[in-house]
Amino acid sequence: TTSDTAVDDALGAPAQAEIEPQDPLEDSKQEPRSLSQGNSQLSAASVYSSLFARVRSRSGSLEPRVLDMLCFEDGQEVMLRGSSLATVLGGTGHIFATSTGSGATYGLSQCVSELDAFISHNWCVPRYKKYIALIVHFNLQIALCTTSAFLVACGSVSGAGLLPTVEVGWSPYRRGFVCKALCVPLFFLSLFFGRTLVGAARRAPRGPFVFLDKTCIHQVDEDLKREGIDKLGAFIFHSKSMIALYSDVYLKRLWTAYEVASFLALHPGSRISRLKVIPFVMPATILLGLLSVYLATLATAALEVAVGFRHTYRVALALVSCSMTLALRRNSRLMADMLTSLAGFSIRDCACACEDDRAVVYDHIACLMRASEVVKRVAPDEVALRGFDELVRTTLLQAIAESMGLSALRYPQILVITVFGILPYCLDNLAGLAEGMPPRQACLEVLWCSAWAFGAIPGQFAAGAWACGFCLHLRGWKERAFLALVSLTVVALFFVFSGILDVLGLWSEDSVLGFAAFAAFVVATSALAFAVFQMLNSRR
Repeated sequence: TTSDTAVDDALGAPAQAEIEPQDPLEDSKQEPRSLSQGNSQLSAASVYSSLFARVRSRSGSLEPRVLDMLCFEDGQEVMLRGSSLATVLGGTGHIFATSTGSGATYGLSQCVSELDAFISHNWCVPRYKKYIALIVHFNLQIALCTTSAFLVACGSVSGAGLLPTVEVGWSPYRRGFVCKALCVPLFFLSLFFGRTLVGAARRAPRGPFVFLDKTCIHQVDEDLKREGIDKLGAFIFHSKSMIALYSDVYLKRLWTAYEVASFLALHPGSRISRLKVIPFVMPATILLGLLSVYLATLATAALEVAVGFRHTYRVALALVSCSMTLALRRNSRLMADMLTSLAGFSIRDCACACEDDRAVVYDHIACLMRASEVVKRVAPDEVALRGFDELVRTTLLQAIAESMGLSALRYPQILVITVFGILPYCLDNLAGLAEGMPPRQACLEVLWCSAWAFGAIPGQFAAGAWACGFCLHLRGWKERAFLALVSLTVVALFFVFSGILDVLGLWSEDSVLGFAAFAAFVVATSALAFAVFQMLNSRR
């Protein structure tokens, strides 16, 4: 059996030699080629690479209708249009409010030589879901850089004693509050408005340029609209990547299924590196998780000043961990439904708003499957469509697993929640350095927060997500009892970990060996949490 590694390694391999013509009667009975068949068959990667290269070189081995589907011929280059991302995301994604377009919306795009991304979506999905998914995908790096720079500056100023502080009853040193109060709001501001501010500073909309059907295909002139729809494959050919905004209806709509078919058939290596599948549950979990930790941090900061209880923050984090069980359970159910739907995918079951388009889309997909040699070149449409079904069930499944990870999040995405939710608490505590806090005590504060941010909370998330994937058939009181058991287990793990940190902290106060053990424990738990995520994701 050809392994996934062998398939990936074949991406750069030259195109396979021409296949000898076969007996049409024999070919008409041929089943679609399995992507896991032996060396006697073409690998999926070489198939995609071959088709992409042949289209780019206008190879004579391709049927003229394939080139017409996937290329802009002389004089048609003006049809290749893209909208700047700032335009698409402007006004909190107002362009997604309705599918109805006009000449004005067409004017929001401009002629380009290539597209950075092809946005594939369904208009029946609410606007706000698409907007949040796109800003998390495109603007997360801006938010991370901006917030990280703020934390570095804030930590330095806090350690110098230049920020306001408050007294906490259980601590001999005053504590700051600016970092924990401003870090997460700054993250959200950068996430939602960072790219807009950058574009305004440049005074001109720049890339990335993306394809959105409403702005890049004329919605008023029916002739231009039909020409644009017929050239969807060409738009995809000129796109560096595809952003698939995945919902439970994504593969149940014929046109989005056709977009996936075109991209999978064209782009070498697109299964993982170029096809970005974004389930709507993923950005929602990141943002709600970060907001929950932030609110818990503010509440505990107020309670520490008011009542002077030392362990308030731990109690709050335990409650947040417990409440996340509900979100994890919901995510597990959504993912189970998604994978079940994907495993049973059939292009014949897809709905189409205009039934007159169905035969056209079937014909285009079958043509792509034959041109990319997923099936034999003389295979009938029915065999070609079954070949596409298999391609979706295998390749798209890998792309979804790579994008989502365990319960719609991967380890780096969990760190967005934990690092920016917990690290500001540590940096505010460094204000004690200006009042005589020993450097070792400051280092212990950093180790304590690092243990929670990189090891404990991600580890509990992984454990809870793994447990929530079981017994999805439960309902009623049985479901509530199961969730209570999982929640209690997560909280128990939380306090066990907290107790270990307390012991290591006391040992580290006057022992170099204890300090080294504390640091080693933080590294080990962080590595273990990462390994658990990797293991569970690989078992998906």
